[in-house]
Amino acid sequence: MKVEKIIFLLLIAIFISGNISGQDKKKVAVLPAVSEEVKKGILEGITEGLQEGVFNSGKYTLLARDKDYNKVLKEMKFQKSGMVSDDQLTELGRALGADFVCYATVSKYSDSDFRISYKMIDVTSGEIVNMGKETVRDGVSGLLTSTDNIAKKLFEEEKEIIEEKVAIETIDIQNEILSIEETIPVEPIIYERDEAIDLALVFVKGGNFTMGSKEYGYTTIETKVGDFKLSETEITNAQYAIFLNKNNIGANGQHNGKKMINADSHEIQLEYMAGQWQPKIGFENYPMILVTWYGAEEYCKWAGGRLPSEVEWEYAARGGQNNQKNLYAGSNNPREVAWFVENSNIDTHKVGSKKSNELGLYDMSGNVQEWCSDWFGNSVVDKNEKKYKTLRGGDWHSNASQLKVHVRDFNSPDNCNFTTGFRLLIPQ
Repeated sequence: MKVEKIIFLLLIAIFISGNISGQDKKKVAVLPAVSEEVKKGILEGITEGLQEGVFNSGKYTLLARDKDYNKVLKEMKFQKSGMVSDDQLTELGRALGADFVCYATVSKYSDSDFRISYKMIDVTSGEIVNMGKETVRDGVSGLLTSTDNIAKKLFEEEKEIIEEKVAIETIDIQNEILSIEETIPVEPIIYERDEAIDLALVFVKGGNFTMGSKEYGYTTIETKVGDFKLSETEITNAQYAIFLNKNNIGANGQHNGKKMINADSHEIQLEYMAGQWQPKIGFENYPMILVTWYGAEEYCKWAGGRLPSEVEWEYAARGGQNNQKNLYAGSNNPREVAWFVENSNIDTHKVGSKKSNELGLYDMSGNVQEWCSDWFGNSVVDKNEKKYKTLRGGDWHSNASQLKVHVRDFNSPDNCNFTTGFRLLIPQ
């Protein structure tokens, strides 16, 4: 009887504490998942999966979807295309009376290939507290499974992200509290550059330009860039293999404790044989993929330069001083200049095999999206959130709207993808 009584009292205590804490739970509005390419029933399943994630987390209250909720969505003219700015999402969350707003979009590349992009915004501050994307390659069932994983990342890991951010901000007040980056100093790597690298560079004369677009609520700024040189194409497998071999980077693809590439992926177009990296036959002049931001940046340092900033990248993609105000890099017709979902056959292609832009740069739209040096923020001028690195240009998996010269994307710097590469900038 004593044991049963103890268990009973424990259950009551848990119930009471749950009810008390529930009164302080923040409200999350899960907006309907959107896509121009995926059926309504699938989108509803994704939305329901995210809603279930809010409930299962035990940390939040799901904002009830009632007549007023739907009325607000309608009045705010919620974009079904998925091209919604963070400011619009924040405004929508405030109108709904939510503390956080969660939003997901789905892109379809084939019957079995999808990508889910997601984010969670603090309505009070307007800041992104969690975001990411997942590529799904096993059909609709994989979409629903991925939704469960995304829900855990959004609603169960968000607390850790906020706590990490608070800890970093506390450094200014308590000097004894240090971030991981500050407690582990990183020694600069000095590389011996191989002068035999065959790398064509295009000179880009600097100037003033309007960055961004007002389309779908994007930010525009007037800015200026200096002169620089940019690699004519994305860095190829053959060029990257030289870097790996010259710096004795082994079969695991790691260097000085950092992952340069995903050496274990069957998608990588390099192979490690007899202690040396080499491109797979026929892929020598294809863009290097499955490279982390660190792997891209280290190559650029070794080659005597760096990754381009977002400003430099967009200026060059638009044609610099020869800007013809095209939607894509070199044309208003994406098929002329880009490999993307409509013509890529779901794969990368040899660099430089499409029309160049006004400066003679190839594949600035499509083929692979490209790492930039910047941290990704809510806008092109907001770089305070140092969690994700910026990507530009779209890729062979992208639809046409994602190839436009102003469109921005992001990924974690230690992540790598079979849609991501980079190019080299040499300051002048």
